[in-house]
Amino acid sequence: MDQEMKQPFRPIGWIWGLVVIALFGCGVSLPDRAQVDSGVATAQALAANAGPTLEALQTQAVALATSAAPTLGAGVEQAATVAARAQELGGNVQATLEAAGIDGNYLLAKAASLKPDENGNVNLTLTETEVNLVLQVRQLVTPEGEAQITARQTQIRFAGGRVVFTGQIRTPVEGVLSMTMIPVVRDGKVAFDIVTADFNGSQVPAFLLGSVEATLNGIINGAVDALPGGVVLKEVVVQEGSLTLVAGR
Repeated sequence: MDQEMKQPFRPIGWIWGLVVIALFGCGVSLPDRAQVDSGVATAQALAANAGPTLEALQTQAVALATSAAPTLGAGVEQAATVAARAQELGGNVQATLEAAGIDGNYLLAKAASLKPDENGNVNLTLTETEVNLVLQVRQLVTPEGEAQITARQTQIRFAGGRVVFTGQIRTPVEGVLSMTMIPVVRDGKVAFDIVTADFNGSQVPAFLLGSVEATLNGIINGAVDALPGGVVLKEVVVQEGSLTLVAGR
């Protein structure tokens, strides 16, 4: 997630204003002042060193800010921009996100805030931005008995009915990991069927496959478990930039 620029690009104010306007229009409550101030201070410090524009994040900001996500925090898109800059600059992404009010329970809270319709159905839409923010906070799961896995520039993409994971693995092996998966419903949970997998042009070590699957299970199925009303997952729909969990009684 290069183009010629005459001056450094500072997307923070634009994204912040857009999201706030959309949120007020949807009646969504904003985070407390201390939380916002902390995130803004971090954003401004990193934006001062901004290099290339992050047009993809601008596009995501428009899509997310104009949707009525029930618990969308006012700093989500700002946090995405800040996290991207922190990662590029070698900063502590997790600390940056937490300062902006995003933690590993963000999607759980979003799921729990939904209310079933008159027929007892619930649809939970997760955007790429939201899932990637939680991915940055949680990091990759290290399977039991394996050496600690560390990675950077991890990213999830939703497109064409598929989930695409990419990331630079740093330890215990080093290389670029890419996986394409199709999400399906099995036994009331989301399972990820691997279509393609590549690690530096070669076969992917089994422990890395397990790590990515376990990480996605924790993020996506954690949200499924948090859905209200005793609903059961019936379908998972992947569209460009989002994944929707369809549940009902």
